[in-house]
Amino acid sequence: MNKEIEKKFELKVKVLTHYGGGKCKCIICGFADIRALSIDHIEGGGNEHRRTMGRSNIYKWLVENDYPEGYQTLCMNCQFIKRYKKDIPLAKGRKSKMLSKRIEAWVEQRNGQFNLWALRVGLNLAPSEAKGLRVYLHKMKKRGLVVGYGNGVFKKCIQPVSVFGLNSSRAYKANS
Repeated sequence: MNKEIEKKFELKVKVLTHYGGGKCKCIICGFADIRALSIDHIEGGGNEHRRTMGRSNIYKWLVENDYPEGYQTLCMNCQFIKRYKKDIPLAKGRKSKMLSKRIEAWVEQRNGQFNLWALRVGLNLAPSEAKGLRVYLHKMKKRGLVVGYGNGVFKKCIQPVSVFGLNSSRAYKANS
């Protein structure tokens, strides 16, 4: 019985290390005590997935299915924070459509300048969750949605609108 427990533990360490970016730790906060680490379904649906698996071990299933995408290693604190916030996938380095929509909506409501701190507070994000905000704002800058003034200060671009319509040949065209 002891060898079986050791095998399961080694399998858990192997899977958590794979989905932890090469280290057996939470990808959000860095917590590394394996007793509180688990696999998280990035887009949710963990309960439904467990129902379809039956009593199968999730770690064994992930190895047998060649480590599919859509999973990450989180500590239980980050799991509960994610569950509480519901709409913010916390994975680093992965695209988050829900968060990008929230960022764009927040920027759309601003009339004046804003900085990264105001954006983070306005979206109610922890510092660890806000690491990609600067990168996303620079992507918005390239798309012409915001103007950057340096030092993390941005302003929403006002798109000119013609009475003739946006696609009209007589519509005002801003010089770029």
